[in-house]
This record gives sequence, C-alpha cells and structure tokens, in this order.
Amino acid sequence: LESYIQSLKNVIILTERKLEELNVLYEQQKDESREKRNAARDMERELKTALRDQDYGRASDIEEQLATANSDYAAIDTKTDQTGDMIDRFETLLDIAKDRYQAVSNNREILIAGLRVIDVPGIKDLNILEKGSKWSRRGGSGFFQ
Repeated sequence: LESYIQSLKNVIILTERKLEELNVLYEQQKDESREKRNAARDMERELKTALRDQDYGRASDIEEQLATANSDYAAIDTKTDQTGDMIDRFETLLDIAKDRYQAVSNNREILIAGLRVIDVPGIKDLNILEKGSKWSRRGGSGFFQ
C-alpha cells in the first residue's frame, strides 16, 4: 500500500511538471501561430495590391509565398490544437490521480485492515464517511423531514 501511495505521489508530481512544460509550449505555439497567421494575412494584402496594380509577375511570386505561409500556419495551428488537447487530457488524469490519492490516504487504515470500502447509495447525503465532517441534518428541525 505504501508503495502504491508513493507511486501515486510520483505520478502527481510528474504530471504537474509535464503540465507546466506543456503550458509553456502551448503559449509559445500560440505566439508562433499568431505570427504565422499575421504573415499570411500580410501576404494576402500584398497579393491583392499586386493584382489591383496588374503586376502579375509579382502576384505570382507572392502567391507561392502565400501558399508556403498558409502551410506553415496550418502546421503550427495543428500542433497548438494537439498541445491544448494534451493539456486537457493531463489535467483530467491529474484530477483522477489526486482523487485516488485522497481516497487511498483517507481510507488507509481500512485498506490495511483488509476491509472493503463499497459505494452505498445515499451514503454521501449522510456525510458520515467524509474525514473531518460531522453529520448534520439538511434543513428542518425533525429527523424525518
């Protein structure tokens, strides 16, 4: 049990570190995506200007550059979306690990004794299995209200 608790602690610590790294990477990717999007928009404006001026040679060159810029933007935008998705997944897994760690820590003695903790319907309403909380009635003065 102790090794399981320690491994949960380690998972939580490593996941928190990884989340920090992913958040930094996500911010960098968002900045890069914004830069590439702005570069592509600038090229689109140049292309419109070249076409308006009937400078078709220049427009052709800009069009090739625009295709590359749009491709670069699409690539970084996809990576940014993937990083955001990974952050969401890691946050979900971190919440699960923290909940599991809390449950095992709170029920340590029960688990060591070899007893099973089962989910009893309505037990949460009684507030008797939560560590540190006293049972209290919810509204009303009578027991059966």
